[in-house]
Order: sequence, then C-alpha cells, then structure tokens
Amino acid sequence: ESSFYQFQADVSFLSVLTRSIAPELWDGADDFNSDRAKEITQRVCREFELLVNAFLQRSQGTLVIQTLELPRFPFAGIADAGMADGQRNSVHQINRFLIETAAKCPGVHILDYQYLITESGASNWYDEIRWNSARLPMRSDAVRLMADHWLKYICASTPGQRKVLVCDLDNTLWHGVVGEDGIAGIKLGETGQGAPHRQLQKVIIDLSRRGFLLAICSKNNFDDAWPVIEQHPEMLLRPEHFAAVRINWDEKSANLRSIAEELNVGVDSLVFLDDHPQERDLVRSMLPEVRVLELGSDAAEYSRVLQNEPAFERLSLSHEDQHRGKMYLAQRMRRDSVAQSSDLENWLHSLGTVVDRVEITPATLERVAQLTQKTNQFNLTTKRYSVSQIAQFLVSSHHLVLAWRVSDRFGDNGIVGVAVLKFTREECEIDTLLLSCRVIGRGVESAMLFEIKLEAEKRQCHVLHGQYLPTLKNLPCADFYDKHGFHFRDEGWLLDCSSSASLQLPKWISLTAEGEL
Repeated sequence: ESSFYQFQADVSFLSVLTRSIAPELWDGADDFNSDRAKEITQRVCREFELLVNAFLQRSQGTLVIQTLELPRFPFAGIADAGMADGQRNSVHQINRFLIETAAKCPGVHILDYQYLITESGASNWYDEIRWNSARLPMRSDAVRLMADHWLKYICASTPGQRKVLVCDLDNTLWHGVVGEDGIAGIKLGETGQGAPHRQLQKVIIDLSRRGFLLAICSKNNFDDAWPVIEQHPEMLLRPEHFAAVRINWDEKSANLRSIAEELNVGVDSLVFLDDHPQERDLVRSMLPEVRVLELGSDAAEYSRVLQNEPAFERLSLSHEDQHRGKMYLAQRMRRDSVAQSSDLENWLHSLGTVVDRVEITPATLERVAQLTQKTNQFNLTTKRYSVSQIAQFLVSSHHLVLAWRVSDRFGDNGIVGVAVLKFTREECEIDTLLLSCRVIGRGVESAMLFEIKLEAEKRQCHVLHGQYLPTLKNLPCADFYDKHGFHFRDEGWLLDCSSSASLQLPKWISLTAEGEL
C-alpha cells in the first residue's frame, strides 16, 4: 500500500549500485574466495528476483533494471580479470542473471549502466568526495548523461511514438548541391567531405532495421536527384529503402502532409532531418506536430544527433519492426495494383487475403501491446495497454486477447489486428478492437468481428457489446458498428448473436487459426 504502488507509474527504474547491494564485490572482503564469491552472487541474484517479483505483483507499468557497475579497483588488481571467481566476473554473473530475468518477464527491460560509465569515462563519472559527503556517486555531467539515457526508455515506453524519418538530400545525405555540382561533383565516400554523410546513411539504415519508415523531402529537380540514389556507387540508401518520395519545389510543409497521407500515418508521426536552418524553422512554424531535429553546422555531428534522439528508441524489436520497410514496399505494389483495376471486389478477390489468428506468446506479446499503444485511426476505444496488462488479461478467466496476422499475394503484413474481450455470463464486451492502418478497407476488420462473434457463441454469450470512443484520429471507424448491424443504446452498441446473419465473413478472405482453415 505504499505511495509508490498507489501512484502506478508508467515506467519505473530499479537503480541499485554495486557498492550498495554487494559491497564485498565493490571493495573486496577480507575473506574473499571462491566459496564467498558464489555465496555473494547467489544472495544478490535472489534479492533482485524478490524485488522484480514484488513489482510484477503490484504494478502494471514497465520496469527498467539497471545493471551493476564493475568495481574500479578490485583487491586482486589486474589479476582479477583472469579470475573466474573474481570480483568483476561475479558482477558479470549477476548482470547475466538480470538479463535472463528480463527476458522471461513481460514488461521488464535492461539498462546497461556500465555502458554509460564507459561512454563518459570512469574518471569523469565517479565523485568520491560527493559520495563520502552526501552519498551522491557521480559528477553533475554524469547525472545529465544518465537522465538523457533514462529519457530514451521513457519515450520508448509511452504511446504516440514517431514512425517515419523524412530526410533532405543536398548537404544532408551527401555533400554538395546536385543541381549545381552534378552527380559526379557531389562528395560521398569513406574519406573527405563526404565521409560524415556516408556515416549518416549507415545510421539511417540502422533506424530502418528498427522499424522506422524512411522518406525523402527535397527541393530539387527529380531528374537531377533521383539518379544519385539509383546509381551513385557510394550511396548506401537506395530506392527500395524509401516508403515515400517528394522531390520537387513545393513547400516542405505541404510535402510532409502529403507523405503522412500516403503512408496513412499522422503528421505527428514524422521526424524531419534537414541541414537548412530556414527550412527547419518554417516546418516548425507550419507543422508544430512534426519532430524537427536540430543540426549544427558540422556534418560530422549529424550521426550523433540521430543516435541520441529518444524518439528513435524501442524497448524491443518485433518481427514487424524489422520487416516494416518491406511491408510498405508491398503496400505500394498493392496501391499500384488497385489503380489498374476497374472493379474493387474483383481486385479484393485477386489479393488472396488470409487473416490468420495467432497464438500470443512471449515473442508476440510485445507486438500486441505495441499495437494498443500506437494504433490511432482504426481503434474503437483507444485504450492503451502495457505488456504487463496484456499478460494479465491472458491469464484471466474473464478475458480473451485475440491477435491476427494478415497476408496476401504481395506479402506478409505481420500482426496487424488485436481484440481484447471481456465476458460476463451472457454478454461479450469488446473492450478493444483495433487494426493497423496498412490493411484498413479490405474487409479484415469484418473478418475479425466475425471471429469475435464465434468466440462469444462458444462461451454461450447472447449479446455483443461494443463501444466507440471518438478521438481526433479515429474517425475512420466511427460507423463500424452501425455498418455491421449493431444497434445503439444508452450503454453502447449492441448486437444479438442469434440474429446476426448480416455479420458474415467477406467472401474474398480466408480465416485461419495458426495457418489452419
């Protein structure tokens, strides 16, 4: 009943110093030996285990565990590095235990504290005078570095995450102005003026692997700039990396709106990267929702700006994150395909869409929680749930969590649909029903509702009860229940399962469970 648990924090940090929880491993006990090292290590691991279990029983938020730092001056000196039962190796064993614990516990993550010390340098991190006088273990500059690092975990744990990095070209992805210098005159390579820009491209590719979409927004002649991306031998970023491209002379604020519309995301999902200070200021003024990165005059610092940006952090990487670029390339192929078709229903039949209900495992749990936190357009109640909360629903006899993967002839869209159902004796309440914007309008939402009805009937529920809670972004699903035969009453949208003949599986969709029809 402490004030900590009553507060119900979204993110909590378990930040324990080695010298506090294991002073013997920090200073070295007089009788330190192999048996003593094993005893200390087991005691500390057990204490961490109790702390984590206590937290998981009382909180639904995210827990970030800070690993223990290595002792600066082990009693055995440099010989400690080669001792299997030495002080440093004992700390390594505890940290491995923490990593294994986090891997087994949904909603628990690791912060590598030793990395921060190494980044700063131990001599710039520790402050023994402060420690002795006020039990403050670090210098002021180190406090700021740690706070910035904590911020990355906080940003990665909260809804409203950024999704798209939109890049300028001239003097951003390469050195020079292609319209003046030509493709042969721009600088891009491992050395010289082009080296920082090539390094920036490497960092951008890393962000793409984390699941961020890439787009281009450049004031240029298309016929001048695009050949650089297609043909320049030193370019690392190629056409297939970009989900949207705007190379023209329109205002960048208008192009950014257009990119968001094409990718079916909110403008507040965009991060803008441009070397030109006037263009950055104009975008900030016209589109304050866009995250505009501030670049200095030195291109060598561009990569560091991206690497330090909290908006680019993820607590974990799902299969969907790592393959999002390919999924949006397939989405572009679908758009081109439907544009060439004269009949929408024939086109839907030609897709061969499969809606596959997947089992929620530790490998997919993060993705399910992620969808509740960031899906806005087709999200009937916009309730945000953490990994811990979804895990609790999974073991509740009164709840059922459903997740669906969607694929077609163009490729796999990954897990894109989620429902959270709550059962009473005769009623199935649709607590959450959401679908990624990538597959809206193809009947997938109807297939999901059809399977929800089947689950309700299995549990002998007579009524489906749904709610639509309007937001600024979920207008696309405002008429969803009305179109599927629900009737509105004071308490929400209701459907009698026994008279729901109009609720059918779309003819062009195959509904499967773990790959079986």
